[in-house]
Amino acid sequence: MTKGPWNYGEPPQNKSETIAQTTLSHGMGMEEHSKDAIKQILGVPLNVAILSEILFNKITEHQLWDCRRAPHALFVDCIYLVCKHKKIKMTSREVSEKTREYFGVGTQPRPNEWCKDYDFIVDSVLG
Repeated sequence: MTKGPWNYGEPPQNKSETIAQTTLSHGMGMEEHSKDAIKQILGVPLNVAILSEILFNKITEHQLWDCRRAPHALFVDCIYLVCKHKKIKMTSREVSEKTREYFGVGTQPRPNEWCKDYDFIVDSVLG
């Protein structure tokens, strides 16, 4: 996989272009494609992909979830957390570079922005 369907080649030059590229890549009905592509471009094993989906669903379906992260960014966070839990080497820089290459805009894992408040969910899934 080199580039996604909405990566036009030139990287966004400012905040408004970044937001527009993010919307094209991850919104407007592209949510499932986005999640599938993220799993594929990051090359995660099947067990990591499944646990990441479970964690993502448990968090987004919880009544206390306050949407601190966009769905695609939360999914990246979930993959990152599961990889760390399974001791699979993955750096935030690597994730950002691979998502930028494919989608035209990078997504950096930032689970620390929400994980402390939802660690009870993370612990229940990852044990």
